[in-house]
Amino acid sequence: MWNSKIRESKASAIADPANPSSQLAEGSSIKSTARSDKSGFVGASGRLTGVTPEAIQRLAVRLGQHADCFHDQRVQQLASTSLQADERWGFAGSKSEQLWQAEVVDPATRLVVAFATGVRNEQLIGSSESVLQVLQDAAARVSYPQGVVLFSDGEPSYEKS
Repeated sequence: MWNSKIRESKASAIADPANPSSQLAEGSSIKSTARSDKSGFVGASGRLTGVTPEAIQRLAVRLGQHADCFHDQRVQQLASTSLQADERWGFAGSKSEQLWQAEVVDPATRLVVAFATGVRNEQLIGSSESVLQVLQDAAARVSYPQGVVLFSDGEPSYEKS
């Protein structure tokens, strides 16, 4: 598991989407994955999975890095004829920390072709450099970019790019 000290069986119980008892793949939080009893007490030992919350967080970061590399290797030479550029938001860490993702999606397969994440400000959405970088990344992943139709919600940054 990428130089991890967690045994493969425990890592599978925590994050493997093919495992029906997987905690993180089902959307459980780090604290609930390490929850030690039904009363809600979160102990340092994490009896549900036998792993501490800190170890679960490190594993989640490693899995994210692995998924990013996997996406870069596999999402190439796409036969897409149309792409959609859009942005969405969610929370990172707490409700006070909004995280935005600018993305380009193939509407036929719903595959995320390219994306950039960060705080919604001039750097992520408002600047044409960031949007241009996401659009160029998407164009590089399509086998015939000249034949692709790009749809967007009319964000002014897309027009500049």
